[in-house]
Amino acid sequence: MVRVQMFEWPPVKRSIKLSAVIPVSNIGLVKDLRWKTITIGEFARAFAIYKINNVVLLSTGRDDEDPGDTNLFRIILEYLLVPPYLRKYVVPTLPELRYAGVLPPLNIVTHNPEGREPRKGDLREGLVMTSYGNRGKVFIGYRRRCYTVSHRELRSGDRI
Repeated sequence: MVRVQMFEWPPVKRSIKLSAVIPVSNIGLVKDLRWKTITIGEFARAFAIYKINNVVLLSTGRDDEDPGDTNLFRIILEYLLVPPYLRKYVVPTLPELRYAGVLPPLNIVTHNPEGREPRKGDLREGLVMTSYGNRGKVFIGYRRRCYTVSHRELRSGDRI
């Protein structure tokens, strides 16, 4: 069996920044929270695939537009940006995230999409569990904790 690597991981950084403007009325057509969550998840997946740097939520100002849809869109996008191994520590339980289980995974660098063991130089987002000035014990999703030294003072609960 020959394994061919088609894409470089982590992907090469783009030299320009891309932004996407999404009218919030796109999810206003659906009244059920589960389907709204699925729709927002599909948008987020597309943003990740095309490496969108900024997302602008456009409110059309129509009378039939639900003002809560903008907030729902923001909450779900912020939830998806948190790596899966940190979600239970960082994200509070919110009614808007009731159907978060139907959201697709994002194939982004900080989420360790290949599920492989850590290697030197990997990029991981972590949560400071205990801190000692500018040193701290950080949870990065593996069994063993990681110890770090920072140029600034660390506090317990900081995401780094």
